[in-house]
Amino acid sequence: RQLRGFEAQRPMLQEPRLVARLKEAEKAYLISLTDGAYGKRYLEDRLQIGRVHETVGLLPQWYMGTYAFYLDLLHPIVLRHCGGEREKTMRACHALSKLMNLDAQIVLEVYFETRQQKAVERSERLAAVGELAASIAHEVRNPLAGMKGALQVLQRGTGDDPARAEVMGEVVAQIDRLETLVRDLLTFAQPRPLKLHAVEIHELLRNVLIGAEVSTSLLGCP
Repeated sequence: RQLRGFEAQRPMLQEPRLVARLKEAEKAYLISLTDGAYGKRYLEDRLQIGRVHETVGLLPQWYMGTYAFYLDLLHPIVLRHCGGEREKTMRACHALSKLMNLDAQIVLEVYFETRQQKAVERSERLAAVGELAASIAHEVRNPLAGMKGALQVLQRGTGDDPARAEVMGEVVAQIDRLETLVRDLLTFAQPRPLKLHAVEIHELLRNVLIGAEVSTSLLGCP
């Protein structure tokens, strides 16, 4: 019910068998939360939960509220279990809250750690693709230059044949286009060091305001 409050999760929760499995998993989770075993197995289980959340795309805001929701649901149960004793109930709820906070901290830590690791791996793959693209571009650029030079020589011999000259001109134009693409690819693949320099903030803001005034004037905005 808590997850159905998020629109993105509703389609996933339309499958009855999936909902049943989720309920069983949540039941097992709550039981394990209070069984008193908080060793290596407990930590590994919580780490796995965080990894699964990241893998299936379950964002933190979708399940962090569930911890508070559980506390609200468990409070009357704890109250009955403690025989209505206010002090005993408060201690039990406080202990339960600390356990859930610990759980949330572990799950969130591994969630963001997993995301960061995937981001690093993605960056490394992109870097490898960039190096490959640059290598290919270097290999392509020289043959293109040779082809262009040869065609330009042939162009001079077209003489009074306009149709042939037009075809030659179109081929050279397409080679120019390919050379531009190769040059852009090499520029994109080449890493550039970050250059920092001081700016006059007042002048910068003044230029921004002037640009905004011009834009609103052209759009007819008051």
